[in-house]
Amino acid sequence: MKKLKMHSPNLTQENIARIRELFPGCVTEAKGDDGKVRLAVDLDQLRQELSESIVEGPQERYHLNWPGKREALLTANAPIAKTLRPCREESVDFDTTKNLFIEGDNLDALKLLQETYLGKVKMIYIDPPYNTGNDFIYEDDFAENTEEFLKRSNQKDEQGNRLVANTESNGRFHSDWLSMMYPRLKTDNIKPDRTSEDLLFQVLLDWGVDLTLPISKKNVRVKKDEGGRLKDEKKESVPSIHPSSFQEFEVFFVDENALIACFDTGINEELVKELTKFKPLRVVFRDTGFASDAAKINVEQIFRQMAPHTEVRSI
Repeated sequence: MKKLKMHSPNLTQENIARIRELFPGCVTEAKGDDGKVRLAVDLDQLRQELSESIVEGPQERYHLNWPGKREALLTANAPIAKTLRPCREESVDFDTTKNLFIEGDNLDALKLLQETYLGKVKMIYIDPPYNTGNDFIYEDDFAENTEEFLKRSNQKDEQGNRLVANTESNGRFHSDWLSMMYPRLKTDNIKPDRTSEDLLFQVLLDWGVDLTLPISKKNVRVKKDEGGRLKDEKKESVPSIHPSSFQEFEVFFVDENALIACFDTGINEELVKELTKFKPLRVVFRDTGFASDAAKINVEQIFRQMAPHTEVRSI
């Protein structure tokens, strides 16, 4: 008989196992506080393996940081000793339904679903923190008092001496909120190979477009740019090596022109100009779908000139 697991996966150990697959010499075994042997990473050896590209010390780089981020990362990776319990008496067609309603903390739910649904979920939407009257759902007031925040953000030492001259205290209203959201965004099950239809519904939800509006899919045929790409006035044109001088793109039309979306690759200036003729309220493309950097840069300019009321977005 198969035993039911009473805890979620240990993501820290899984992450170390992934490192071992790439760098087996950087992973060893060590005893934990409970005396059990666990996998551990030899950071010095890993640094040596990555010596040509590792970022360390005060080198500048883009990142988001706040007091409590390390603890939030530990929370995201830590397993939980919980399980899902069926509520047949509160369910409708429990054995045959294709829908699942989980009541509880969304971080716990994400962790419990991760092992079964990893890489299978097309989209996850998380409601922001809120309170509903006296029914306390999330801790909406994430503000800590000024003294606690200054100590935790290293602006005061243990004796209360100020270490930073800036008296701004806005950060204390945001750090706990970021620490709450970070594990939930990190613990995802999103599949990497989403279809164009998946992306379209993501856009509809993001923009708040009515999901009951009619959606049609059409093939839009346009001329290829010379060489199958945008012309560059500073360079000589490259002769086309393609037998056909036309290219077709799959385009979604939501309620005719309420929203137009194209997630194909190789998007060129000819397609963009063709879509402006529909005067859509919104248009969206895949960020990596443009034939060149010039095509990506010129999209907004073309719509500004030919359909100035269209809102343009890339995802």
